[in-house]
Amino acid sequence: LNLSAEAAPPDFIMLGENGARYGDLSMGQIEFNIQERRNRIFQLMEEVRRLRIQQRIKAKAPGMRGTQTVREMQEQESFPSAIPNFPPITKNTIQDYKRFYSIATPAVIIFGGLIAPLLEVRMGLGGASYYD
Repeated sequence: LNLSAEAAPPDFIMLGENGARYGDLSMGQIEFNIQERRNRIFQLMEEVRRLRIQQRIKAKAPGMRGTQTVREMQEQESFPSAIPNFPPITKNTIQDYKRFYSIATPAVIIFGGLIAPLLEVRMGLGGASYYD
């Protein structure tokens, strides 16, 4: 597998921000750019987190302003679920996710390691048979 710039078609140009050509960068410059972009992403994520905290503080009723601590706000924070049809991940729903994982993982292992091979060999169900 040849991943060099010479292996690309002649009309292929990799452009970055402000029209910078990535094909002209050395390996060290590419690694530096990757690290800089990762740092920038981390900074932006931290800024979004802080802005969300400020948004919650300002959205509260004027009489209740400042009564909720940052820790309480973080506990109430929710994240979208990676599992379809599951609720957002919060401190309260994390137990449901742990139960799902503790049931689903052994079920997949048992089915894939014991039940599926037995069904295939003894009953002829499942994948293609091995003809010799």
